[in-house]
Amino acid sequence: MAEIQLSERGLPVDTELREEILPKRTPGGQRAAEFLEEIEPDIQAPPPLPPEGAGEVQSILIQLDEQELFDQISVEDATDSFIEQVNSAIGR
Repeated sequence: MAEIQLSERGLPVDTELREEILPKRTPGGQRAAEFLEEIEPDIQAPPPLPPEGAGEVQSILIQLDEQELFDQISVEDATDSFIEQVNSAIGR
């Protein structure tokens, strides 16, 4: 597949495959490969993904904050509910 696409859809992640197709690339593709090699020592792994359900945390917090602001729930009960709901949302 890399032999066909070369660097049309980006350079292959596999460095061996990248080197294999190097002579067949366009001058622009070759410059892109050289650039990636140059910055490779500075590239870091991406941060870990948040746990499943983490996107729900903000809405849980807003809901409980509003309930506390309008005296519908105590701070202590809101805290307990927050921990319970977040643990449920992220599957703990």
